[in-house]
This record gives sequence, C-alpha cells and structure tokens, in this order.
Amino acid sequence: MISADANGRPNFGALQDDLKRGRYDRLIYYAFDLLHLDGFDTRAAPLIERKRVLQSFLAEAATKAPCILYSEHFEDGADLYARSIGMNLEGIVSKKADAPYRSGRSQQWFKAKSWKRERFVVVGFVPEGSGGLLKLRLARREDDALVYVGRVGTGWDRETAREIRRALEPLVRPTAPLAKPLKKADTKWVKPCFDAEITYAEITDDGMVRHPSFKGLF
Repeated sequence: MISADANGRPNFGALQDDLKRGRYDRLIYYAFDLLHLDGFDTRAAPLIERKRVLQSFLAEAATKAPCILYSEHFEDGADLYARSIGMNLEGIVSKKADAPYRSGRSQQWFKAKSWKRERFVVVGFVPEGSGGLLKLRLARREDDALVYVGRVGTGWDRETAREIRRALEPLVRPTAPLAKPLKKADTKWVKPCFDAEITYAEITDDGMVRHPSFKGLF
C-alpha cells in the first residue's frame, strides 16, 4: 500500500500521515503475490506462476477494485535499479522467479535501496555519558539561513563518537543557530562550523531526513 504523489510516485511520509489522519483518497494497493485463491494454497508454486494467476485475477476484478493494481515484474534488475534512482525512488526488491513462497526473511529476495548522500551543517549534539555521542542535530543551508532537517544517530563507533564530541564541545552555545527557534532539552547547540556527510533514504514531507547514517565530519 502506498500514498502516491502528484506524479504517481510512492511517498512514505505521506502514507504515515494518511494512516494517522484516516485519509484514503491517495491510497493505492499494489498486489505483488498470491498465496491463496478459492481455497487453494498456491505458496508451493514458483513466483512467476503465482504472479501470472494474480494478474489474471486482478484483470477480472478491475471494475470492482480499481485501487488494487498489479505490481509488474522486470527481468533486468540492474536497469530497473538505475531507473529507480532516476525517478528518485527508494529502491527495488529482487526475487527469484522460480522460488516458492517462504514467510520471513530469506535468500529468495533482496532489497536494494537507493541511498542519497549529502552534507548538512551540524548545529548541535546529544551527549552520551562522559565522552560519548548519541545524536547529531543537522540543518540545511538556505540562502543565509539554517533550516533544521533532523538528527543522525548511527554510523560511528565509540572512538569516532568521542572524536566528534571533542571537536564540537568548544563550539557550544546557549541557543540553536537556526532560522526558526528550536528547543531540545537533551541537546547542546553549537556554532555551525562543521558539516556532517550522511546517507539517507529521502526527505520527508516535513523536511526531515529519513533513515540517516553518518559518514564523516568536515
């Protein structure tokens, strides 16, 4: 199930918001597998056969369920992955065409995510213990202003965390250096002298980085 934007692309942030608000006009359900039909268990059949039956079933039911769409399959995974990056999608899922259905994680399928990489201004940090680091607060430069984009809390080991904290502690200031005031009781705000390079899945509708991971301090 997805919430589609104006171009038909899935928007995870919009999906979360729609589910919370009970909004259904943007919801589309993509059916990608068929496990049972008319009392028959189809899980032992190869995926490609299950999808063939699913496509036929959905074609017959199209007038009754127009918001349920068939999720097509493509044989050239590398080309599809490249296209997903060009369309600014989160990634693709690859499955073995001749595999039966198995619940849970297995070697029959693999998710290849399309990570974005960017540098953001470090505007604060959340300390952990006497010398550790729990989070970095991040901002994006927009003209002469700094706009908050969220936090990152993964991607470093203990020694790297201590090095980052040692670099930031001399820069501590009483308020956030942001265009809009922001209060976080756990945060030590700093002068915006360093950038953090991170990878992330996407920018949400409210401007926050999703699934960020730290790669370096500059």
